Amino acid sequence: MTILKRALSVILVLLLVLVPCIAEAGLSRAGRTQAADSDYDGIPDEFDIAPNSNTFTGQMKSGHDGTTTVSFTMDFRSFFGDGTVYHPDLATVSVMGSALAYYVPDYGTGATYFTYDTAQTWAGGTASKVDGMQLMQVLGFEDVKDFTLDSYGDDDICEMVIGHRTVEYGGESKIVVAMWVRGTEPTSQEEWSSNFHVGDLVRFFDAYDSAAGKSPRQSNDDWTRKTNHRGFDVCATRLLRYLDTYYLDEFVDPELDADPALSLTFWLTGHSRGAAVANLMASYLIDRGEDVRAYTFAAPYNTANTEASAEKYDCIFNLVNSNDFVPMLPMTDWGFTRFGKTANVDASRYSSLIKTATGETYDGNYLTASDMNTLLGKFICITGENADRDNPGKILGWREVYVYHCGHDHADETNGNYQSTTFCKKQSITNWGGPTESGYNGYAVRLRKYSYWNDGICETPAYCMQVLVELMVAVANGETLSGASTFITSNKLADKFDFDKWSLISYATKLTEPHFMDTYSVIQAQINQEGDPGARFTTLGFYTASGQNGGRPIHTHTYTYVPYEGHEPTCTEEGFGYRCCLCSEVNSDYYDDYQKNVPIPALGHEWGEPSFEWTADNASCTAARVCTRDSGHTETETAASVYSVVTEPTFTSPGVGRYTVVFQNEAFGERYVEVEIPKLVGFTVTFLSWDGTVLSVQTVEAGGAATAPEPPERDGYSFVGWDGDFSNVNADITITALYERNALPGDVNCDGAVDFEDVTILSAYIVGSRELTGQGLLNADFDGVDGVQPVDISFLYNYLMNN
Repeated sequence: MTILKRALSVILVLLLVLVPCIAEAGLSRAGRTQAADSDYDGIPDEFDIAPNSNTFTGQMKSGHDGTTTVSFTMDFRSFFGDGTVYHPDLATVSVMGSALAYYVPDYGTGATYFTYDTAQTWAGGTASKVDGMQLMQVLGFEDVKDFTLDSYGDDDICEMVIGHRTVEYGGESKIVVAMWVRGTEPTSQEEWSSNFHVGDLVRFFDAYDSAAGKSPRQSNDDWTRKTNHRGFDVCATRLLRYLDTYYLDEFVDPELDADPALSLTFWLTGHSRGAAVANLMASYLIDRGEDVRAYTFAAPYNTANTEASAEKYDCIFNLVNSNDFVPMLPMTDWGFTRFGKTANVDASRYSSLIKTATGETYDGNYLTASDMNTLLGKFICITGENADRDNPGKILGWREVYVYHCGHDHADETNGNYQSTTFCKKQSITNWGGPTESGYNGYAVRLRKYSYWNDGICETPAYCMQVLVELMVAVANGETLSGASTFITSNKLADKFDFDKWSLISYATKLTEPHFMDTYSVIQAQINQEGDPGARFTTLGFYTASGQNGGRPIHTHTYTYVPYEGHEPTCTEEGFGYRCCLCSEVNSDYYDDYQKNVPIPALGHEWGEPSFEWTADNASCTAARVCTRDSGHTETETAASVYSVVTEPTFTSPGVGRYTVVFQNEAFGERYVEVEIPKLVGFTVTFLSWDGTVLSVQTVEAGGAATAPEPPERDGYSFVGWDGDFSNVNADITITALYERNALPGDVNCDGAVDFEDVTILSAYIVGSRELTGQGLLNADFDGVDGVQPVDISFLYNYLMNN
């Protein structure tokens, strides 16, 4: 599919004509019963190939030829508790529901489907590739239906996949009714028309039909809430009618009647047109007190209801790509917003991830913030009263008709066209037209036919936007524009179209990639990973011309600067261009602020991540950073380090030391490096007892002292010390305990016993025939008086005789 053809799929949804396709079908009831489901993924444990894992991976094939790698988690516990709390898992599986709602039976042309990396076994068999209905069945939903509004026979048709499932968790049982609403089918002229039915063309179309004797085709009793976008609201009303009068009565109410303890929760999701319809359906269900979980993607603005930001709608989460132009329409300048909370996320941050997941190049294929502001400015210029390219004016209310004073600008006064109001001269838009009658079944031409001179229809905002899309479609189709049907409008409006049409149409090829479900799949996955994704969703403010805001925030203008070519601002130098505020993010009636030839503030540096370089000895560190706008702009700083010990070393383990630097530049902050402190070096001191028994082994740092152990006791001996010095150890040494025998009177031979041998030795000593020394001499003095005397022999002999 060429880029131009792909652009057409979004151009058709551009002013609320929303992307990828699919048709209608029907499948039989899954017929599953409640069974054990440990991971709450909807697949009973008896069939589940991974009963403790509820995460699935695979490839999503979308209708625009793309294939995207996706992962989603189905956890039915998300439907319990507070619905206003954002559930990342439920949001991610809602992406799948929104994508696969583009249902085509049997995977026909343009089908969107999901292929599991690992085929899943469920109650109905084995699934490797599933469409929307089949995925809902695999997830345990029963009575799955594909319902369309084709039988209504008008433009306001739509389609949804619907199913229900009973879930038990935490002692509570509830029925979850899922409704996945399909976005615009590009080939559907009816849906394309319905997207444009904002509401302000109704009275003109009906007047024309009545004058022609036909039944009015545009008025519709199903337009329930007149502050809602007409086309979306009619679809929401009709889908809810099917839900109430058939589906609930047939399949859900009998269960609720049989078990009063059952509660009911509605899960809605959709993409693009489907998102806008699902958003309105959720608001209606909330208004009647139902429990709702709604997650939408690329939802256009769909209501002028000033209560759309009320807290009761906080269970509606709308994810919008800020590069996507479709969700910015209808223009907020007409007073439009959407129900619930919205997160605007810049998908260009994830360009490389989108490329990896989809194989499509996102860089260069999206509208930048400047592009978006310029494009909105073009719309405002074209659709504003008395607004030209130099001085945009006040935007009228969304139902009002523009009034031009044609005689003052571009009027042919010779033909008597100097007049005011909507009866002014009309002309075609300078050889620019829409598709031929045969190409689009006459609908585009019907607009021209309805635009007779005095009805004012060609001055309405919606008409202007329809004409613009017709021009873009003609370009995308490669039609010969001069031969296409022309559109009638006022002279002044034609002039503005003539000036701005090229810049508007030049953006056509940048409108597709940002809107595809593939892109939204990547965005959703990334914000879930970045932490606290629920905080991204906030309510939109609403501001009225009178300044009364009903408790909602009043918008503060945020100015955008657009430089002239060659006068762009740099990091340090001012630029030159114009300043404007488009107020594109808030619903408001406002006067545009537009100022030409003004200085544009310098951009300031956009610093990259800093780098750090330490000296070899870690005594200092140098930090540096480079500006991403201009590599010649750098900042550096060198700081001395302070050393500290984090962990002391031991003889068995090294320690940790830290060098810390604190930079004066807060962008560099505090940095440190850690180094290893070597293990301690020491000597071994071994302490032995008298018999060689090891008493202690100690490792002592060089020059240090060992600690002597407690010496063991030895019978008959007294400890007298150690046989070496261990107070200044510088080698491995062994120290032995020293002992002396205790005194024993009469034990002359020191054998530990007193006997007659001792008498013999003592006698020999007395007569001088033997020497005694040391302990033997001490023991020979048996009576301990006057040293060794002959009388000691008598005492010793008598002792032995008596013992």
